[in-house]
Amino acid sequence: MQTTTLSFENFHNHGELFANMMRARRELFIVQNKWNLPEALGMEYDQYDTPASRWVVVHDEFGRVLAGNRLTPTTAKCGIYSYMIRDAQRGILGGSIPQDLLYEEAPVEDSV
Repeated sequence: MQTTTLSFENFHNHGELFANMMRARRELFIVQNKWNLPEALGMEYDQYDTPASRWVVVHDEFGRVLAGNRLTPTTAKCGIYSYMIRDAQRGILGGSIPQDLLYEEAPVEDSV
């Protein structure tokens, strides 16, 4: 088992790993959970997959994805969007994620 941190700057060094992670997201969120999310070419993606993000992928030696997550700075912006928990709290995700995920206002800080 291996862990790799991916970014827009290093995708090219890791073959199909990023695409495999996006395929795994589609399998989990769209196929298994039946969520209505964007997809293309067998991959799930959203407005938070930006150059500001990093993806931590746990995979085997053949690039099969076992687990993964996306990390985005709380100061990131892409159009009207910032990061998923804050945007859910602000009510701009159409109710797909509850607004009461946090007890206080979602942070926007360089250190978070």
